[in-house]
Amino acid sequence: MSSSRRNLAAEDGAGTMLSLALLAILISVTFALSLRVSTRTNQALVISVAQLAATSASDALSGYRTGHPCEVAGQVAELNFSKLTSCTLYSSGVAVKVSYRGLEGNARADFELK
Repeated sequence: MSSSRRNLAAEDGAGTMLSLALLAILISVTFALSLRVSTRTNQALVISVAQLAATSASDALSGYRTGHPCEVAGQVAELNFSKLTSCTLYSSGVAVKVSYRGLEGNARADFELK
């Protein structure tokens, strides 16, 4: 009898340790997934800012809005907490590149004169 009691006593707390280990694994996986989702969300936001900047620059190029197209694109990017890293003017539109926290977004907006 005493040997079986010693075996049971040696296993006291094993369930607690197993539960803590599983909880630690669950927290780690949840944290890793949240970082991945956050990065994808930020990438989508950077692309949206690039599209806004390109559209605004295209409006300035077409005469619908005042100002130099690249300056307008820079202002729009700044208002959205991003930085305009590239702006290229074409005869019918503009292409921009915007960066935010190491992520980049590209967009091009063309216009049609009527």
